[in-house]
Amino acid sequence: AARAFAVACVHPQPDSILTVPMKSVCLNGTFVEPAELADPLSMLERNHLFQRIHTFGGTAPFLSVHLEILTRALDRLYGMQTDLSESRIADRIARLLEINQFPRQSACVTLRLFPEGIDEGSDRCEYLIETDRPLLYPHFVLWHKRMILDTVRCDAPHEGYPTAGALLCDRYAERTVRRRGGELAARESRDGVLLGVGGEPLLIVSGRQALTTPLSAGATDSAMRRLVLSACREEGLTVTEYPLTRQMLLRCDEALTVDVQGIVPVLGYRDRRYFNTAAVRLSERINRTNIRTYR
Repeated sequence: AARAFAVACVHPQPDSILTVPMKSVCLNGTFVEPAELADPLSMLERNHLFQRIHTFGGTAPFLSVHLEILTRALDRLYGMQTDLSESRIADRIARLLEINQFPRQSACVTLRLFPEGIDEGSDRCEYLIETDRPLLYPHFVLWHKRMILDTVRCDAPHEGYPTAGALLCDRYAERTVRRRGGELAARESRDGVLLGVGGEPLLIVSGRQALTTPLSAGATDSAMRRLVLSACREEGLTVTEYPLTRQMLLRCDEALTVDVQGIVPVLGYRDRRYFNTAAVRLSERINRTNIRTYR
């Protein structure tokens, strides 16, 4: 039922494995040509967990966090364990970037975990690594364009986990907002809680306080979430995890989110326009932030 709901909401927009020219992908540790995969579109519609990984110099500095998030989701949603080796995955990522001739200085890689296998006949957990896209900068940056935020009410199955269903719901929200003339889509739960933007946290800043929806209220854990909240604390902001609502967007001083490339500042919501002070400071801080200070 969850899969049917997601597919009914929106047909998947083109994903990297369908649109990005790749000589090879990594399937369960073996490098294969994308054409060897039976049906990439059907594969992406199967239940899976995923992580977008920023690589610097051919390495993924937060790979342990990405694997922790995936293994916890696998255990809680499917009651399964995985033997993914951090050193083996790191090696496969580095080799895949080289095979596909991606720039070593900065790139985005997608790691997908299929608990029920990639094909209908499979009976084991499998993983797939794809080179998603080159990134322009060898570090985290502040997006040059500030964007207008809008909200879309749409609940995903197993809210709070990086699932294929959540990915499809985020894309439905993005397309809905673009049709309205907006640029950033914050997904809203049926209870009126703003869950985040594209699986990453939405933060609002009022004075010296930064607020974001807690994981317990449906927000999704991510490496970038941990990193930006740590950066907020290092910048002297008081971080409060509290369910955000649309009404709060009309009263705050500033709003921002993150993506795999860095800090994404929000220009405004409805008639409200925001400052850009905290986003600038966080973009300068985040490359020096130790993700291990997250709590």
